[in-house]
Amino acid sequence: MPDSRFFHQKQNVTSRIVDDETILVGTDGMQVHQLNRTASFVWGKCDGVYSVDDIVEFVIHEFEVEPEVARNEVVSLIAQLQELDLLVAQ
Repeated sequence: MPDSRFFHQKQNVTSRIVDDETILVGTDGMQVHQLNRTASFVWGKCDGVYSVDDIVEFVIHEFEVEPEVARNEVVSLIAQLQELDLLVAQ
């Protein structure tokens, strides 16, 4: 199912890349989250320029995974990041 939604990182979330992983400090300054390589890749694409469909395509090519697996992982990760108040929809 096509997904043309766009997301961007909240401005008051601090991020640092350490050894192919991203460390995020949440909006309240109390939450710290560590993203693995795949999640870091998706996080980097959540810039308001790329739709969910675009990000899925990037993941398919970057990690050589099946389209259904990529879609499920991207959609699930974006939902988790939204719940953690790290991403917002445009």
